[in-house]
Amino acid sequence: MSTPAAVGLCDECDEKGTQACGGCRVSHYCGKACQKLAWPIHKHLCKSYQQLPPRPTPKHKFQSYTRAILFDPAKPHPQFVWLELQFRYPGYTHPEESSVKDFLDERTKAKLGTHAVCGSGDWFVRNEIMDRQLNHTIEIRFRDEFKYDGSEPNTAVMSIVDPSSKYLHGWRGPIIAFGTDRKYANNQDGKTGFDLTPSDLRHVADFFNGHRYRESDTSPLHAEFQIKRMARKAAVEQQVGKVGEVLVSGVRVNCVGDVDVDKRPKYETFQIPASSSIFQQAATDVSERIELPILVRRISGSVNKWSKRTDVPAGMIGYVNHAGTFLNIGCQPERKNNGPEYAWGNAPGEWQNSVGAVMVVRQDKKPLLPDHVAVLAEYCQFHLSPIFEAQSESERCDDKSLRLGKDHVLKEITKEKFEEYFQAWKTRQADLTKRQVASPYA
Repeated sequence: MSTPAAVGLCDECDEKGTQACGGCRVSHYCGKACQKLAWPIHKHLCKSYQQLPPRPTPKHKFQSYTRAILFDPAKPHPQFVWLELQFRYPGYTHPEESSVKDFLDERTKAKLGTHAVCGSGDWFVRNEIMDRQLNHTIEIRFRDEFKYDGSEPNTAVMSIVDPSSKYLHGWRGPIIAFGTDRKYANNQDGKTGFDLTPSDLRHVADFFNGHRYRESDTSPLHAEFQIKRMARKAAVEQQVGKVGEVLVSGVRVNCVGDVDVDKRPKYETFQIPASSSIFQQAATDVSERIELPILVRRISGSVNKWSKRTDVPAGMIGYVNHAGTFLNIGCQPERKNNGPEYAWGNAPGEWQNSVGAVMVVRQDKKPLLPDHVAVLAEYCQFHLSPIFEAQSESERCDDKSLRLGKDHVLKEITKEKFEEYFQAWKTRQADLTKRQVASPYA
């Protein structure tokens, strides 16, 4: 049975891994920053590695076992298991298709009443996101028809992926990852199994993160993810006492020109220093009442940019940003409609015209996801605005009994109501990754 390679690079970056994890003693890091950065993924298998029972004793000379990683949809996290190897001929043991099928079958037929079919799968010998060649092959096996056979969404996979990756796939049903001793893509199948370790979970996670990436995509996979990882590492380094600026993950809400002309997503992740002056301003009214205080600010130069661009189609006003406007609607009853600040049910004057692209961050500096802002903007525009309008119109009724008080509106602007709206939004999404986005209150 092959064993893990000697200590080399850090599990999270290209520096030498000089410090071993105090739990599993297998994963190595260049320092505390990378160890902390790796923990959200590493924690899922560190304990499982330590608690895995001893390798099963073969029942006959034609049988052996390799340590594999199981992603069971009935479990919230991945776990180590022993996968049976079959003897083919002298010097050649490998997980047979029948062994993998039987292993997955145990976890599906009781639930679905059907047998697993796993003639398909993927394998890789290189982590394209880390730009790192592995010293073994990792094979991924799953049910062929998991999209259509009623298999459950795989929450174990979702627990280790980067939710901001645009290359995620809607994995369902049980999935297993195992290793062989093949080292390069042009080699024949590996002859023996290769025990996977907690360090391999990073490579498997990156396989899932970039699964739908194609060579025709605009930016190299490695560069795209490394920018985000370097930013996260810089933030963590500051927390553990190294020189560097703490960065906060927020959301850029792009204007019409950004989306329709430059083809940027409406909502995209961005990072800003924790020392930014944006954190000194007040939270928006609605976000304050729903107990998710956010701060919104225009991105400098955006309006001017789209005022001067000559490639804007006729009739398009590039700097229009309805989401940026509706995020700023006011809901403090004591404010007068003609007051200098937020009006009741409307955004203040400066947020009703020439908005451009805006940045949005949480006041508490916790990470904010694009989908969180998308839902909040939709909640303000399509749920609250009609209620504000109905309440305002009712005030003009001659029959006072038909008039709606401001309490009628405020009861719809609560943490519970927004959480309810958020969950309903998720059920309407066809994209599985959106249906599994964590609540902003989680």
